[in-house]
Amino acid sequence: MRTNDYGILSTWISQTGLNAFILILLSISCAHADVYINQFAVHITGGHHAADRVARETGLKNLGQ
Repeated sequence: MRTNDYGILSTWISQTGLNAFILILLSISCAHADVYINQFAVHITGGHHAADRVARETGLKNLGQ
Protein backbone atom coordinates (compact mmCIF):
# COMPACT_ATOMS: atom_id res chain seq x y z
CA MET A 1 0.00 0.00 0.00
CA ARG A 2 1.10 3.50 -0.65
CA THR A 3 1.41 6.05 2.14
CA ASN A 4 -1.69 7.84 0.92
CA ASP A 5 -3.74 4.61 1.15
CA TYR A 6 -3.05 4.34 4.87
CA GLY A 7 -4.48 7.81 5.40
CA ILE A 8 -7.71 6.84 3.67
CA LEU A 9 -7.87 3.57 5.61
CA SER A 10 -7.28 5.22 8.97
CA THR A 11 -9.87 7.90 8.17
CA TRP A 12 -12.41 5.22 7.26
CA ILE A 13 -11.70 3.28 10.46
CA SER A 14 -11.98 6.38 12.63
CA GLN A 15 -15.23 7.44 10.95
CA THR A 16 -16.66 3.93 11.27
CA GLY A 17 -15.72 3.82 14.94
CA LEU A 18 -17.29 7.23 15.54
CA ASN A 19 -20.48 6.20 13.74
CA ALA A 20 -20.68 3.02 15.83
CA PHE A 21 -20.15 5.03 19.02
CA ILE A 22 -22.92 7.50 18.07
CA LEU A 23 -25.26 4.61 17.21
CA ILE A 24 -24.62 3.00 20.60
CA LEU A 25 -25.26 6.29 22.42
CA LEU A 26 -28.51 6.84 20.53
CA SER A 27 -29.65 3.29 21.24
CA ILE A 28 -29.00 3.68 24.96
CA SER A 29 -30.72 7.06 25.18
CA CYS A 30 -33.77 5.82 23.25
CA ALA A 31 -34.04 2.66 25.32
CA HIS A 32 -34.31 4.60 28.56
CA ALA A 33 -36.46 7.49 27.34
CA ASP A 34 -39.96 7.87 28.73
CA VAL A 35 -42.67 7.64 26.10
CA TYR A 36 -45.72 9.86 26.30
CA ILE A 37 -48.70 9.79 23.97
CA ASN A 38 -51.33 12.43 23.43
CA GLN A 39 -54.26 10.01 23.19
CA PHE A 40 -56.41 8.70 26.00
CA ALA A 41 -59.80 7.11 26.52
CA VAL A 42 -62.64 8.34 28.74
CA HIS A 43 -66.16 7.15 29.46
CA ILE A 44 -68.79 9.87 29.30
CA THR A 45 -72.37 9.12 30.25
CA GLY A 46 -74.97 10.67 28.00
CA GLY A 47 -74.07 9.12 24.69
CA HIS A 48 -72.23 10.27 21.62
CA HIS A 49 -73.73 13.78 21.66
CA ALA A 50 -72.52 14.39 25.21
CA ALA A 51 -69.06 13.11 24.30
CA ASP A 52 -68.95 15.45 21.28
CA ARG A 53 -69.97 18.39 23.47
CA VAL A 54 -67.30 17.65 26.09
CA ALA A 55 -64.66 17.26 23.39
CA ARG A 56 -65.68 20.54 21.75
CA GLU A 57 -65.65 22.41 25.10
CA THR A 58 -62.21 21.12 26.01
CA GLY A 59 -60.65 21.60 22.57
CA LEU A 60 -60.21 17.87 22.02
CA LYS A 61 -61.30 15.57 19.21
CA ASN A 62 -63.81 12.77 19.80
CA LEU A 63 -62.69 9.73 17.82
CA GLY A 64 -65.66 7.60 18.89
CA GLN A 65 -65.34 4.11 20.31
